[in-house]
Amino acid sequence: MNPSTVSRLARALGYRSFGELQNVLLSESFVPAGSFYTQHAQAALSADVSELSQQTTRLCREQQANIERMIESFDQPVFEAAVSRLATAGRIRVHGARQFYAFSGFLAYGLGMLRADVSLLEPSLQGVAEGLASMEKDDLLIVASCEPYTKSVVRVAQAAHEAGINVLAVTDRPSSPLVASSSLALFVPHETCFISNSMVGFFSLAECLINSCASQLGDLAHQALQQRDAFIRALKIEL
Repeated sequence: MNPSTVSRLARALGYRSFGELQNVLLSESFVPAGSFYTQHAQAALSADVSELSQQTTRLCREQQANIERMIESFDQPVFEAAVSRLATAGRIRVHGARQFYAFSGFLAYGLGMLRADVSLLEPSLQGVAEGLASMEKDDLLIVASCEPYTKSVVRVAQAAHEAGINVLAVTDRPSSPLVASSSLALFVPHETCFISNSMVGFFSLAECLINSCASQLGDLAHQALQQRDAFIRALKIEL
């Protein structure tokens, strides 16, 4: 098949390039349901313990490659629109499950250093329904998941979208079920030999979003950080 035809097909299916489509076709999409982690861990489980250094090097190189791919596919207009939402939304709530609970906590913590009213969707364990009910149309819900996608996170994104709440999805590809419910979506490659989904690229994106939000807020972010430092000194939190 002509390369240009293949590229057009990939774009028609919602991918930026044939390489992105190829990653989907070669991914764990065709692994039987419920066996993702068993299959994904095979590289580590079958590794020779005498070659742990080589395994570590391979994993680190794969993490570097994922970040390089994220940079190469960087969509500046979408990223800038996401940062603008982070700076101007009435309140921000972040939601993720399993490994993405840690990602959500990290992103909420970083953004909370810069502006008011940022938290996890269910910070007091009251539940996601209560969290969504407290949100309004000028707020922003950030949802995060990647293959194999967590059903509850997909349902939360759908419910928020149907209620008219702005949704920013942080996920792995345009075919992610989170995309249909989002007004903006940021994509992170995560293919590695790690026993589970690799989070390095996602945390790198979180740091980029936090730094860019600080730049967008300017003096407001500076004042928020100064106030934070003052409380840290007053409470003698740091050595």
